[in-house]
Amino acid sequence: AAAASSCSGEASVGGDGAGGEGCGCGSGALSREAGGGSGREGARPGGSADGSNAAASSHSSEGAADAAEADADATAAAEAEADAAPTVEPARLVWIPGGVFTMGHDNRSLSPSTFDPDGEGPSRRVSVSGLWVGETEVSNREWAAFAAATGYESESERFGWSFVFEPQMTAQAAAEATQKVEVAPWWIAVNGATWRQPHGPGSDALTDELRHHPVVHVSWNDAVAYCAWAYPAGGGGVGA
Repeated sequence: AAAASSCSGEASVGGDGAGGEGCGCGSGALSREAGGGSGREGARPGGSADGSNAAASSHSSEGAADAAEADADATAAAEAEADAAPTVEPARLVWIPGGVFTMGHDNRSLSPSTFDPDGEGPSRRVSVSGLWVGETEVSNREWAAFAAATGYESESERFGWSFVFEPQMTAQAAAEATQKVEVAPWWIAVNGATWRQPHGPGSDALTDELRHHPVVHVSWNDAVAYCAWAYPAGGGGVGA
């Protein structure tokens, strides 16, 4: 603002726009257009400053109007997306009493590569406390309703990739894949694999075929966020 005032003052004192040309702000050119001539003879003292301010005011108003229109469009789009979001009730919760059960198995030949690394064996007795659990898995359709209502972005979406079971990979995912888990080579690292594209690029979780399938590519943190939304403490739910 100070620089603009200085340029306008120089142009006004000189009366010929020379000051504006010297500073490079263009006020000299604006004064000639506003004066309807060369800007030298017959130019009204202060004319270039008035012309500069008028043009600047006009551009400022247009810019403000454009910004306001863009904000209005963005708000309308967000509201439309929220209105279009499916209304889906989360699964009913059922109570599972605590107790003791046998985890794992003792037949190493069934899973030689994962028996130890994945804790599949040996079998052992494990005690768990009671818990609430959804009567059904969270479907892609239910997760989509959660994402649309909250704007939540899953960790696989933020990371940009996830592991996909090899037989379920899309042709594009298979062609682009370069990494797999050494001890479990059927798990392939796929760029773009998220809950929205469960089999990798080219798949769609919300097709008629998949929308009722359980959501995948969600982490423990993602699940906690969903439960906090679907079953809020004090809101008829049980909390996360």
